[in-house]
Amino acid sequence: MENTIQRESRFSRTLNNHARLGAYYTDPAHCKAIANFLEFTQEGEILALEPSIGDGVAVLNALRKEEGDNKHIYGCDIDESVVSGLQTNPLIENVIGGDFLTGVNITKGVFDICFSNPPYMTQGEQRMEDLFLEKITALLKRDGVLVYVIPYSVFIDRAMFRKYMVDSVCYWASEYKVDGFRFDLMALHDVQTMQAIESALHKIN
Repeated sequence: MENTIQRESRFSRTLNNHARLGAYYTDPAHCKAIANFLEFTQEGEILALEPSIGDGVAVLNALRKEEGDNKHIYGCDIDESVVSGLQTNPLIENVIGGDFLTGVNITKGVFDICFSNPPYMTQGEQRMEDLFLEKITALLKRDGVLVYVIPYSVFIDRAMFRKYMVDSVCYWASEYKVDGFRFDLMALHDVQTMQAIESALHKIN
């Protein structure tokens, strides 16, 4: 898997040069809680991707990665100073510096799980989290697992969260023919959002 992630071009340090200032790493406590929802087979290799890996603590905790187990973590990050510190971490298989969206070439359809806390910001007329989601989806195996961290500020904005949920499930249903969805922690989702999702999906089918 050494060639799974390849450096394509050096990231041009422009507007996003201050990635660390805008990065909000997922805290270990929440990552350990996420880990309780994940089950991994002990057979074969488990390939994991973190497209904005940061200090690596989040994905290591969420996957309960231990030295010598069958989980192999790959990652990239826009901040090359962060990347240099992870390249000697024995728990990380491979990590490179670059812009996940335009600066790296990643083999599609090979990852069993992707853990992502993407940048929630606008780039031009597009939302970064939408661009991350679109690219990540293509990198997962057909039965792969996506863990997508949504900040509380986005979650409590019902209109924005509802649009995000509807757009996401419609994308998966139309592009990848996903015909079933499971929503954990249903008490956190309002009825109107679930009805909006149902209505949008019926229009596809």
